[in-house]
Amino acid sequence: MWIGEAVENVLQGRTAMEDADPAIRSYVRLPIYQKACEILALETVDERREVLRQAPPLIRPYLEEEIMRVWDLRRSP
Repeated sequence: MWIGEAVENVLQGRTAMEDADPAIRSYVRLPIYQKACEILALETVDERREVLRQAPPLIRPYLEEEIMRVWDLRRSP
C-alpha cells in the first residue's frame, strides 16, 4: 500500500489510528491540525458541531483533541 493510501484510509475512517503504522500516525497529524483550524475558523458553534459530527467516527476523537489543543493555545497569553 502506498503511503498516501494509508494516510487517506486513516483520515477517511477506513483504518483505525491505532492500527496504522507509527509513521502514518505521525503523518496524519498535519491534516488533522489543518482540519481543526478550519473548524475553529467557522463563525458559530453550531457550524463547528455540524462539521465535527460529519467527521468519520474513527478520526473524530483525534480531531476533537486537536481542536481543544489549538483552542487552548490561541487563548493562552
